[in-house]
Amino acid sequence: MATITKTKFNTYRVQIRRSGLPPIYQSFKTKEQALTWVRKTEYELDIGTHLSKEDSERITFAELATRYVNQVSPKKKGHKQEVYRFDFKFFCETNSTHLMLLFYLNYEAKKYLLHPGRFTQQDKAIVYIVRPTQLGGLVRFNVFLDNQEDSSEMGYTRAGQYIYFNLTPGEHKIYSKAENWAESLVTVKPGDVVFLQQEPSMGIIMARNTMFKLDDHEGKYHVKTLTLGTIIKSDK
Repeated sequence: MATITKTKFNTYRVQIRRSGLPPIYQSFKTKEQALTWVRKTEYELDIGTHLSKEDSERITFAELATRYVNQVSPKKKGHKQEVYRFDFKFFCETNSTHLMLLFYLNYEAKKYLLHPGRFTQQDKAIVYIVRPTQLGGLVRFNVFLDNQEDSSEMGYTRAGQYIYFNLTPGEHKIYSKAENWAESLVTVKPGDVVFLQQEPSMGIIMARNTMFKLDDHEGKYHVKTLTLGTIIKSDK
């Protein structure tokens, strides 16, 4: 769980606690920077790629790549073929942990199918709303399509859940209601798949939220690991 505290110096101090792990601390000049770091760090903790400051200073990229080949890849079907295709020299010379993470996510995304059969209408797109963060877990985040009228509510999430619904081609505004209203503008064409994340933060009475777009790899990962929330309707 992440806690963000404003200091007397007008900076933001973040603390992340996970069972069985030492607390992780970091300070930032703005709250936006703090929230971005929290999302990235909690995501890395979820998939097991996070390195402590001490580890990141001493571990080499070659060691990371070796860890993947020896510990992660053997648990997958087609392990031998993957290792054969794995351009080990390229990854070691690139010296980029971000690239290694993208490689892992790309592999996971390719083998995971997003609920076959949900595209019942080929002329539409689909949007997944994911909520992986545990803060404000019991508070509903209600999702609305194109306006904030009750008739436009598509469903709601709690912590660790996702929902999905169809979109007609064109521009749409998607709203997420908590203590405040968050919104995201998307433009889609037939067959598109869009991933949006609801991100909670501390509010006065209940949790507040923001919403932002995810890339396909991270979006698929969350849909794969979260549970289905409450869908009121899948079309409007």
